Amino acid sequence: MARRVADHIHWEAERSLVGRTRELRALEACLTRDAPRVVHVHGIPGVGKSHLLSAFVARASVAAADNTVIQIDCRSAEPTPRGFLGELRSLLASRARSHAKLAEDLGQAGEHVLLVLDAYELFRLLDTWLRQDFVPALPDNVRVVLAARQKPSAGWLSDPGWRGLFQSIQLGPLGESDSLRLLEQAGVKREAANRVLRFTHGHPLALQLAVAALNERPGLRFEGLAIQGVLEELTRMFLADVSDPVTRRLLVGVSVLRRVTLPLLEALFPEIPAQEAHDRLAALPFTDATRDGLMLHDAVRSALARSLRARDPSDCLARRRAAWQRLSQELAGAAGSELWRYTADLLYLIENPVVREAFFPSGESWLQVEPARRDDMERVRDIVERHEGVGAGADLLRLWDQLPEAFSVVRGEDLECLGFYVAFDPADVEPALLASDPVSSSWLEHLRANPIPEGQRALFIRRWLSAEAGEAPSEVQAACWLDLKRSYLEMRPQLQRAYLTLADPGPYAAVVTELGFVLPAEMSVKRDGVIHHGAVLDFGPGSVDGWLAGLLAVEIGAVAVAPELDEEARELLVEGRRHPLTRLEFGVIQYLLQRPGKAVSRTSLLNDVWGLSYEGGSNVVDTVVVALRRKLGDWSRVVETVTGTGYRYRPPA
Repeated sequence: MARRVADHIHWEAERSLVGRTRELRALEACLTRDAPRVVHVHGIPGVGKSHLLSAFVARASVAAADNTVIQIDCRSAEPTPRGFLGELRSLLASRARSHAKLAEDLGQAGEHVLLVLDAYELFRLLDTWLRQDFVPALPDNVRVVLAARQKPSAGWLSDPGWRGLFQSIQLGPLGESDSLRLLEQAGVKREAANRVLRFTHGHPLALQLAVAALNERPGLRFEGLAIQGVLEELTRMFLADVSDPVTRRLLVGVSVLRRVTLPLLEALFPEIPAQEAHDRLAALPFTDATRDGLMLHDAVRSALARSLRARDPSDCLARRRAAWQRLSQELAGAAGSELWRYTADLLYLIENPVVREAFFPSGESWLQVEPARRDDMERVRDIVERHEGVGAGADLLRLWDQLPEAFSVVRGEDLECLGFYVAFDPADVEPALLASDPVSSSWLEHLRANPIPEGQRALFIRRWLSAEAGEAPSEVQAACWLDLKRSYLEMRPQLQRAYLTLADPGPYAAVVTELGFVLPAEMSVKRDGVIHHGAVLDFGPGSVDGWLAGLLAVEIGAVAVAPELDEEARELLVEGRRHPLTRLEFGVIQYLLQRPGKAVSRTSLLNDVWGLSYEGGSNVVDTVVVALRRKLGDWSRVVETVTGTGYRYRPPA
């Protein structure tokens, strides 16, 4: 039988893999009846995980006609159940709504089905749900392969239920003979190959970069450097040896981006045709063409970005500003899976480690967060009694009794509960239960006084406590906040406001302010002689995505100037434009500006702006406010409606 073109492609992918015989055999075992249900491949950046997966998929695809491979690039999927199921639904052309039905459809995709998730470290927020809900629902003919930078989370390794069903494979550097074979295949002579081995330590990406550098610098030497130093130095030298200045400028400029698209190339390099720029970058050895655009290998991109920041910080800032401007425009019309892509793009532009690590943690974690079980009750009670007073503790335990699904626990390597957090949407909770909790009740009062638009949602982050540190910063607290980001993503774009409470705001003051939280005095609640300070974060009309765009705007100095009132000219200055005001418009905005943050009744406005002799209806105030908001444009939110009272000017953060 004649070979198909696909067979040739698969054969080339397998042939180009050097070494990794042991790892390939371990992965091939997935296709046998008694194989582990989940195999986790992990190793440092550039060690060849994706290359190994490509070769394995190629071998599995041609080994038998009844092998079906479904691949998901985790760089392109939102790390939430909604995002993952949407991606899988699209690949299977399925209409299943529940994860159980979709798992069933996956099993019907072939006699032997492989689900492969590459760049799995980006699914850290989703790991518990996959382990506890989705993977257990898979039929017996489905095997799952995960490829990540970090080792598996504790749940896969410690939970006795996964014993015999889970296998971990660590991918290390290539051995000397395999490294020499790879270099010889690339045309490197033996003497130079021996020299390369001494400083690349068998790291595949370093070997690839060394081959490129040796073409221009035959006498290249880097003995004694650590592997990260080798990667950065080789990247720098590769860049210096790119003879075409246009390609060199493109490569450095796009290092600030998560992915490279034609619109972003137009924004960053308006003087270069976008398709030409795209083709130049696509020809480089460390760019990967994905359906979302081109992606530079992370290790190379990071090295280039660090070099750009150090060498030309003003150019780096200009590139980030240009990308922010284009992404903000595209974000406004995005929905569904596209919304996540733009959100991820914005996160990669943000350099603030507090924000970046909150969504894409770079380090390994020995902790896992999962929904609480009834048998966690005693441990939760112990933690509450250790760190809370009698009244505050009773409030939390009442929530446990009546709303246990709001509790998530943090477990260590031995699966012991080390802490917990409580979070819920107040719209999903009985009003009587919220009213019985002084803290939640104060947040409800704030919501009533400062209503969010219809259809928008709030998140009450009622408490987090670790067994050792209480609410103070700790690894347990960090794990709680990482898991909460999944709630942020799941609730967007409807999530508009988040509430939390702190008995001691001091350790969090800088971060809370940086992220945009405010601590209204009216939300302070005294329990057991301790003041619990309420804090609120309003994401704004753009929800989480708009909030992230705003944080980035502050970081790169692209924040719009808040509106100002020119009293002498009787004009409103908005984004550099002047808007003439009528007498009543001027009177209303001046009156509100003089009372920032205070609710002003329509009666007060009629008396003090219209005058005591006015005898008309109060609806004229609403008409003037509508006209003012029209002139304020995107800043219209600073004039808030106070239900049942009137209006309030809320100074922009």
